[in-house]
Amino acid sequence: MASLYLVPYGPPARVALRDAIVDAKGGDPLAPVTVAVPSNYAGLSLRRSLGQGDLSLAAVSGRDGLVNVRFLVLARVAELLGAPALAAEGRRPLTGPVGAEAIRAALASDPGVFRDVAEHPATERSLDATFRDLRQAPASALDTVARRSDRAADVVRLFRDVRRQTAAYYDEEQLAQAAAAAVAVRAGAPALRDVGHVILHLPRRLSPAEQALIEALAEAGGLTAIVGCTGDTEADDPARRLASRLERSLGPAEEAPSDTIAAGTQIVAVTDAEEEVRSALRLVMARLAGGTPLHRMAVLYPVTQPYALLAHEQFRAAGTPHNGPAPRTLAQTLSGRTLLGLLRLREADFRRDALMDWLSAAPVLEQPAGGHAPAQRWDALSRSAGIVAGAAQWRERLARHRRSLAERQAFLEKSDDSSEWQRGRVDADLSHLDRLARFIDGLTTALAPGRRSTWGEFSSWARGLLERYLGGEGHRRDWPDDEIEAHRAVEAALDALSQLGDVSSTTDEARFRRALERELEAPASRIGSFGDGVFVGRIADATGADFDVVFLLGMTEGVIPFRGRDDPLLPDRERSVAGDELPLRMN
Repeated sequence: MASLYLVPYGPPARVALRDAIVDAKGGDPLAPVTVAVPSNYAGLSLRRSLGQGDLSLAAVSGRDGLVNVRFLVLARVAELLGAPALAAEGRRPLTGPVGAEAIRAALASDPGVFRDVAEHPATERSLDATFRDLRQAPASALDTVARRSDRAADVVRLFRDVRRQTAAYYDEEQLAQAAAAAVAVRAGAPALRDVGHVILHLPRRLSPAEQALIEALAEAGGLTAIVGCTGDTEADDPARRLASRLERSLGPAEEAPSDTIAAGTQIVAVTDAEEEVRSALRLVMARLAGGTPLHRMAVLYPVTQPYALLAHEQFRAAGTPHNGPAPRTLAQTLSGRTLLGLLRLREADFRRDALMDWLSAAPVLEQPAGGHAPAQRWDALSRSAGIVAGAAQWRERLARHRRSLAERQAFLEKSDDSSEWQRGRVDADLSHLDRLARFIDGLTTALAPGRRSTWGEFSSWARGLLERYLGGEGHRRDWPDDEIEAHRAVEAALDALSQLGDVSSTTDEARFRRALERELEAPASRIGSFGDGVFVGRIADATGADFDVVFLLGMTEGVIPFRGRDDPLLPDRERSVAGDELPLRMN
């Protein structure tokens, strides 16, 4: 049973999904069905909306039709079907750290036209983004593109070098290819039975390998595709092109009539981003007073900066429940900024302002398993000592300042005019100076590079620094839950970096720090639980989700609708020679 539907977004799409699930179950409430959704948030939203209300499965089937129905992104479906075969070959998933290190190694070996910017993080990120597109192209298409310019030739050469280095790993495209092969030959029969009938819900685009997987599932008779449209000719062009591709394996699309979906019922012009968020918050509260539950509303923005943090702060200040992606990265969490700040201190030559900023930004331990360092007191003492930078200067000027205070102490003890308060203050300053001197000596020793040369050694060293200056599990008992979760994520990032010896046998401190900085650019968990209050996130996060009211921020010309940005490393004019075998950025 393979079917294709072209339906309007909103309730018609949800009705089509509900009916597709009922048809796929064929009267058996325990029959497995997997809905391939555009995002995890869409899956959570659809499960909630299909479980209640007039359009729910129960309203049609008379029972809980969500039994044995899973909502997964297509990549996860491919993993269930294709990963066993790849694991049997001894191949592992290509993680972000492994891919990034392979790019760094390729650039270090022969940077070509990138020699002047080979060590810049932006170069690595740009190449990584381009390589994600090149993974979809066959070798012949890559050869054609490489002939377009010297730059294109170097991009393709570096890509192939990275592929050789990561031959023991598989990426999402290779995973989808393996899944398609497993479905075609029934090699993954047990997994295929568990997946059951697959409903491809509101896909936006399909890579060649994903297209092959869809065709294999259609050939096996276990696929239904629901493509969404708006009723606007220009906006629906990508959806119709996708539907045309799906028709090759699913047959002609059954199209439901649709009216043009309204772009909005109210437009509010404001002066800046902060006022945008405040206006949206006021409108949310007005809708709530009118009877719309908070979980049926969403506040969406096109770009993370500046809206993510602004929205979170203002909703929290107003006491309005909300959920969504965290506005912070791991680098901005307590553990992330403490570790990165530590690793940057030696490069900054232990500048007093940098060291005190680091010391004041976290509950840093003065000694292992001891109390917290008195950052404010040490800041004042080091300023009085005239310290600017340099480990030697810290030792010399702290010692000189101590001698000055000792002389002051001796004078006060002999003076009849001195007060007990004055003598006590000097005694306390001397004690703090001694503690600060010991702390600085320990810090410079802990940050010394030593003879470390492998990823495992540097990762263990970084873990040790975290435990030394933030403490073990017992010190985190009073931390907020999100900071505890972020700490574990930072430790997981260090574990991932320790595995990079398979790609590059040796490394150095600067390379390790650069790799860690990139890993800690990842979002720090999420805020709240989906369905608990207003959903606040990017427009892309909410694709396919079901809400009654949506507030869009940042509706400025050139940002919405997003037209795409050309790739500076491999622009569309060079990609176009590969025809449909290489995706275009401006399309």
